[in-house]
Amino acid sequence: MVKYNFVYWWILIAIGIIPWLAWIAWRPKEITNRLLLAGIFVMVATYFMDAVGLSRGLWSYPIKGIPLIPSYIIWDLCVMPVSAMVAIQFKPNMNQLIKAIGLAIAGAYVIQPIAVVFGYYHMKHWKHLYSFALVIIIYLIAYFFYNGRTWTNDH
Repeated sequence: MVKYNFVYWWILIAIGIIPWLAWIAWRPKEITNRLLLAGIFVMVATYFMDAVGLSRGLWSYPIKGIPLIPSYIIWDLCVMPVSAMVAIQFKPNMNQLIKAIGLAIAGAYVIQPIAVVFGYYHMKHWKHLYSFALVIIIYLIAYFFYNGRTWTNDH
């Protein structure tokens, strides 16, 4: 059963706008195109994973904040790509696997459990460990696209 929640609507609006505004203000202008390429990959990958997970009944989003728009759109098109782009631009010489693990811990073991507690996300046949692994893979592939489809940081 999908429930509509007015407060959740405002939270989604804020979560959808604030990360992008902050990123636009603080991004390094000279690498914007490369960061956006990585961000677009994250958008496509997370949207695809949500579509597959929902269609397979692995999880659900019982509260709908914006009528006619799936609840996960804000996370897939705003939170996830901006998080990845910020991680890529922050400490660029740091080991990318460590960054990927940090994002995965934050997403799978902090944000997801909070969403579950507040009833925004319901895990049916899914474990946080699966999300942990997927975030690592998605981040590393996004970094690959950011870096000109190479694994070395020569840009």
